[in-house]
Amino acid sequence: MRLFKYLAKEVLVSTAGVTLILLLVILSGRFSFYLSQIADGNMTFEFLFIILGYHIPSFIQMILPLAFFLSLLLAFGRLYIENEMSVLFSSGISKIKLAGYTLGIACLISLASATINLWLAPYSEYKAAEAYQAKNQLSAFDFLKPGRFEGSGQRTTYIDSFTPKEGWMNQVFLSDIVRKKKVTFPSRH
Repeated sequence: MRLFKYLAKEVLVSTAGVTLILLLVILSGRFSFYLSQIADGNMTFEFLFIILGYHIPSFIQMILPLAFFLSLLLAFGRLYIENEMSVLFSSGISKIKLAGYTLGIACLISLASATINLWLAPYSEYKAAEAYQAKNQLSAFDFLKPGRFEGSGQRTTYIDSFTPKEGWMNQVFLSDIVRKKKVTFPSRH
């Protein structure tokens, strides 16, 4: 039983570490994508963390099997490098018993993965869809922040402040310059 606890601790700690590292890699890619959405004015900075939070279980459901496989390689590789496997085999632990312990650890990971796949990830994706729907119902004026110029290029909006009760805009500046191209027709002589 001590051997199972020892192996489980080695593999599960490695699984948690590899999962965290892979999750950070995926989140950094998504973070940069969502930052471009913020720069374009399609979402707010607060919404970024809400959406990332809702997508974490979906990312973990993809990462967990790979992280478990890599942690098995790391844990058993370390046991072989430090000659602990030789000690285990010489003390009477067979490869079949070791495989059974590994299967027990795999059952724990499978149970966690099933919980994430069947309950947590669908629920979080549903909540993310609700958040997207709520965001899509916002108007362009909901993204305006008082005291800041919003927009890019020829389209610029500035609002000095909002009234506290009604939410009216004070000191509004709007700029929308459209340049017309001069169209010339060939002359007929």
